[in-house]
Amino acid sequence: MADTMVQTIHRDPALFYWILFPITVVMILTGILRHYATTLLATTPKKADLPTLREQRSLLRGINLRSNSAAISRSSFETRKNYLASAYKEGAFLKDPESRGKPAANPMTDPAAMEGMMGMMKGNMAMMIPQTLIMSWINAFFAGFVIMKLPFPLTIRFKSMLQSGVATRDLDVRWVSSLSWYFLNLFGLQSVFIFILGDDNESGSGKPIFGNSANITPTLTAASQMAQQMSQMNPQASGAGMFQPGQDPHKMFQSEAENLEAGCAPGSTTWIILNLMPTSRPGASIQEMLFAAYNSVVAHISTSGDGLVPAGMFHVSNGATGMDLLCLNADNHQITWGMLGAALNALQDFMNSYQIWSAATFAIYDGENQVSVGSLG
Repeated sequence: MADTMVQTIHRDPALFYWILFPITVVMILTGILRHYATTLLATTPKKADLPTLREQRSLLRGINLRSNSAAISRSSFETRKNYLASAYKEGAFLKDPESRGKPAANPMTDPAAMEGMMGMMKGNMAMMIPQTLIMSWINAFFAGFVIMKLPFPLTIRFKSMLQSGVATRDLDVRWVSSLSWYFLNLFGLQSVFIFILGDDNESGSGKPIFGNSANITPTLTAASQMAQQMSQMNPQASGAGMFQPGQDPHKMFQSEAENLEAGCAPGSTTWIILNLMPTSRPGASIQEMLFAAYNSVVAHISTSGDGLVPAGMFHVSNGATGMDLLCLNADNHQITWGMLGAALNALQDFMNSYQIWSAATFAIYDGENQVSVGSLG
């Protein structure tokens, strides 16, 4: 068996003192300065007024009721559902009831939105200006140097990451260039900054961002710029306010009222989103189909217990009426017999309450996860 050839490069020991050490120290000092600069540039969040907070929290109350309906009794759930659905439809929680039905205001005329955009620009400047200067400094003085060798083996896919600025095809992947050392410091110094500045630091080395309920003034970081920009566009994902410029709170309340009325299965975490469709079939045949499908699920659970629906598909048909009910797994999740029974029960309750026996398509959720899509007709 042939011996493995070891690649050796004779390097000047001074490279450690004149390249590796200076880059590391400069990156740490820059992160500390960025922390204090960002803190000084940050806009003090404004305290939200009571009507705004009430509008936001009221919508969250309906969402939480749907997600946690299993934690309360059926009567308590029905009482809360009826109260919230009625209040949502009447606009009782709106901050400005007079604005119902009017087109959304231009976000550029909203002072809060403009202030949030200014905060985003400040964060971008605090990150981009220092990194541009450091990158130019390294390219001017340290480009092309190989400064260290990693003590463990790596695959060839790491070559482009570890040897930026060194265009050699045969160089062992474990060798690290000066430019790559800069990038490794840029994305890997968060533990150092946490030790020096604490957990809640603005150093810009992989720190996630969070909004606030009163005003969106996120802090941009170096390691996840794309994720931060996405968070700017979808503040709900990062804990920001429920209503953003351009959104119509009244329409969101109406949508949540429909979800509450059509989608909740009391005593479980299962709920559905329902889309009714016109049909020429008599309501009695639809009612009969739902009753037969629900009884089929209950009979299976009573004899075989709960579990995953085989092959992720549940299909019931009635040749006499031509009716079909079909449910399929969705969104890489699997539906169980218990979820299916709760969803069919919720579907029956809604149609029976409003005496609307119609063809429909629907999505079944277990908590926050969509587990199935279905059709009835």
